[in-house]
Amino acid sequence: MKDEFLRGSKEAAAAATKSYIEGDHRSFLMNAAISVELLGKSYLAGINPLLIASKGDFDSMLHLCGLAKHSKKSPQDIRTITSKEVISHCCQINPALTEFKENMERLAEIRNGVVHIGRYAKEFAETLFVPYVKYVLDLLDILDPPLTLGEYFGNACDFVGTSIKESTDEAAREVQRKLAKAGRLLIERFSDMDDETRKAVIRTIASGYSTTLYSEERATCPVCDNWGIMRGDSEFIEWKGEVDGDGFGYEYPLVHLYGHEFECRVCGLKLDSSEEIELALMESTIEVEDPNPEDFYDPPDDYYEDFRLRGRDVT
Repeated sequence: MKDEFLRGSKEAAAAATKSYIEGDHRSFLMNAAISVELLGKSYLAGINPLLIASKGDFDSMLHLCGLAKHSKKSPQDIRTITSKEVISHCCQINPALTEFKENMERLAEIRNGVVHIGRYAKEFAETLFVPYVKYVLDLLDILDPPLTLGEYFGNACDFVGTSIKESTDEAAREVQRKLAKAGRLLIERFSDMDDETRKAVIRTIASGYSTTLYSEERATCPVCDNWGIMRGDSEFIEWKGEVDGDGFGYEYPLVHLYGHEFECRVCGLKLDSSEEIELALMESTIEVEDPNPEDFYDPPDDYYEDFRLRGRDVT
């Protein structure tokens, strides 16, 4: 099943890129939306086919989990989740994709007629092309097995690769502009202050941040070397075990935040994507400080045994 979805997605992607190159922007938007939906369904079905079953449709679930003989529907009548549900499910399983969620939902809405593009097809297409490609490439990386840009986009891979490079080059120029602007603003704000006053004001600003657990974390600003705020979406990675100084073991959840916004209130630097964050030589993926173990499910039963086998007792 996942292979069928993948084939359909590749066909839609080929039609989408061909249409974009030829300036048929409406056709690009329709086919790009189809390719995103089918690629997402291929990914989800590869994890477990039940992830794409329409909510509450038991007969479809029976088909998808290999119990078709008990279904009262034919295979042709299987109902699966909507395009926006596919995007939501993929982003929940892989929070790093959430950066592109709004744009991918816009594609789905255009295809479904929720957003009426009218004479603005060209503007929509030009706005959504690069986010579409980046979202697809991120999904291709986590398929089992992963696919390369060439394997998915075929003859259009050179055009797609060039478009991504041009977008990255433009983003790099924009980041350099933002860094320079923040540096100038830093001088303007504090150049007239004596050293003691400047440090006191900066401490007040930097200590005034309040963060929302799992969606915001403090990070060091690349311009002024003070605390700023990284915003994004978090993912539980694994349970980690440690032994304290008294020999007692304990476990804690390792949670990563995938940043796609950064703001420093000291120098005014604002970065608006994970790409910009990385181009500013910052880490876009950071560890969440002090996650609450009660927010996550218990570790698997063999966790404690594995820990003991390493000569440490976590009880």
